Order: sequence, then C-alpha cells, then structure tokens
Amino acid sequence: MTSRGSVTIVGTGIRGSTQLTPEAGSAITAADVVHYVVPDIVTENLILDLARKAKTLADLYSENRPRSETYALMFERIMGDVRDGFSVCGVFYGHPGVFVDPSHAVIAAAQHEGYPARMFPAVSAADSLYADLGLDPGARGIQMYSATDFVLWRPVIETRAPLILWQLAFLGAPAGVTEASREHLPTLVERLEELYPADHIVLLYEAAPMPPFPAKIEHVQLKDLSSAAVRMAMTLVVPPLGEFIDDKELAARMGVD
Repeated sequence: MTSRGSVTIVGTGIRGSTQLTPEAGSAITAADVVHYVVPDIVTENLILDLARKAKTLADLYSENRPRSETYALMFERIMGDVRDGFSVCGVFYGHPGVFVDPSHAVIAAAQHEGYPARMFPAVSAADSLYADLGLDPGARGIQMYSATDFVLWRPVIETRAPLILWQLAFLGAPAGVTEASREHLPTLVERLEELYPADHIVLLYEAAPMPPFPAKIEHVQLKDLSSAAVRMAMTLVVPPLGEFIDDKELAARMGVD
C-alpha cells in the first residue's frame, strides 16, 4: 500500500480489450486496487490479468436503483480506497470522461482533497461513429446531446450541421431502467419534424463491440423512426440539411478563398 492515496481514471475503448491503450494498461498494472465496470468477459479477464487486485463495480447496478444512486456508490467505493491510502485505478467502458458521471466526480473530489488525480483518454463511441460513418466533425461542425436532453431542453439546432443524439434507448426513461424502450420515440420524432422534413433519412448507429464484427447502421425515414427497433447501445445520427454558404464580404476581408 502506498503512503498516500491517488487515483487514475482510464477507459477501455469501445472494442474492449483491443482498444485498451498502453497508457491505460500501465495504470491498471501499477495500481494497488482497480475498480472496474466493463460490458464483456474478455475485457474483464484482461483487467483481472493486469491488476494486482480488482473489484467490479457492476454489482452496484440494480433495476430499482436510480442511476444517480448507483454512481454515488461507485464514487464512494473508489474514493474510499483513495482516502485509505491506496493508489487506485478506475476503469470504465469507452472513454472515461464521456457519459461517466462518477469518473468526473472522483477526479474533482480527489483534487479538492489534495490527492493526485488524473484521467487518461480513450476511444469513445463518438470516435467509432466518426470512423464508421466517415463523418468529419471539422467539416461542418457537430452537435450532440443525449436524446432526452434534446427533447427536454429544446436547444437551438443548426440543421446544416450533423446532429448526434446519444442514449436513444433511454429516451425519457426513469432512472434505473435496464432495458431499451421506444415508448417516447414519437415525442422525439415530433420534435425533430419541427426542424427536418418527415422523409429526411436518419441513421441508427451501433458501434461494433468486438472485432471482427462490423458496426450496425440502419437508414430510416424520420417519419418511420417511431416504429424502429431500438437496442441498448444505439445512437441516432441526423445528417445535415442544406449547405453552409460563405459570407463573401467577410471572406474577402479575411483573404479567404
């Protein structure tokens, strides 16, 4: 055990063990204690092989337990070992800073309490999406929200840029839900049809969990989205509508061709 606690948060990437970076692997190996939550046995076995001592966080999920409570329990487990003087590594699926509330909470608390704390980057669902769909966020910009936030917040949307809506399976779902649902898809379609024509083609995307399996990509008309089959890891991608046009006066002033 170290004389003073510390914490490093890492991610496994989207394709499990094949996307674990050397940096993340070294952090797992060096830690006194590893706390992890991953979706497949192959990645779990890799963590168990690398770690001196590993504890799963998956047992904290419960159908009747709000996600906020689950995340709070994960936070307490990780920070408990940090405060007890251990070097701790938290391992999360995908990128540890994307849709992972406890990772940010741990880093903030550890730094506030004076413990060394850092987060390493990893391959996220967005990175996989860019590669699989040939989508360059630098070409037109990008907009992304959770599907629920998009409906409830009603953000101002630029229809000439791609729109990505995450966690489609949990749209409007109560905290703690563990099964995909399309109950509220009509509400999402209603909101999107305020911005896009009913026959606009949208994409249902699901990253490949393991090689050599390909990503799943389905094309549907917006008006038919309500009846689409929704799976847990599915993301909705709304392609752009129309083109950006340069401000010619400003372009001339800036010397941009």
